[in-house]
Amino acid sequence: MKITKDTSTASNLLDRNSCFSTVAGAVKDVVPDSVVDLKSPELSVLVELLPLSGVPNGSLVVAVSILPQNLVSTKPRLCIKALVSNVKAKGGKH
Repeated sequence: MKITKDTSTASNLLDRNSCFSTVAGAVKDVVPDSVVDLKSPELSVLVELLPLSGVPNGSLVVAVSILPQNLVSTKPRLCIKALVSNVKAKGGKH
C-alpha cells in the first residue's frame, strides 16, 4: 500500500478502530451471519504492520492471517500454537 504525503490518510489506516471496522466488514462480506465470540472464536484474524527494509519510503506492508480455532488459544491470553512441535528442544537429543 502506498501512502501519500497526506499523513491523515496513513493515520486513518493505522487507527485501531478503523482497522477493526475494515476487518469486520471484510468478514461480514464473506460470512454475512457471522458474530463475534471472544470466549470461543471459530477463527482469529491477525493484522500486523511489517517493518521491512528495502520498501520505498511512505509505503506500508501489512500481513493478514486468518487462523482456525485449533491454532489459537484465548486463555489465559491469546497464544498462537506451532504447526509442528520442536521435538529436539524438548527431548534434548540431537
